[in-house]
Amino acid sequence: MEVFGEMRFDGFCARTSAAIGGFAAALIGISLADSSAMPYAAGCAGVFVWELCACGMLTLYFDMLAYSAAAVFKEWVCPIFSLADSAALALKLLFVLAPFSPPNEDELFLRFAALVADVFLSRRHLRHTREKVVGY
Repeated sequence: MEVFGEMRFDGFCARTSAAIGGFAAALIGISLADSSAMPYAAGCAGVFVWELCACGMLTLYFDMLAYSAAAVFKEWVCPIFSLADSAALALKLLFVLAPFSPPNEDELFLRFAALVADVFLSRRHLRHTREKVVGY
């Protein structure tokens, strides 16, 4: 249990937690909006932004976890970040895309478009976080 004492939670973790809170607030706001009173395009934009926020929350959470764990296990930085990224992607595919609830075709397209956009954004964030730990 001494490993948890060596983990560092610094300003990076505080900023990441604030960003996760911002994404959560956006998710709540979008979820509370009445989609039946909106035009069709606004409802589609809401689905896309909701999915992108949910993917972003998972990415940020697992990057913060990898950042804290990599500070303890310096020799395992690349495997730690790879494992965290794989876990985040698995949860995105399982929960965000919701394969067991059949959406309409437009919503399915928007979910996959949000996942593709998240792939580009999460790769950039993962590289930035790993550079912050390793230094290159």
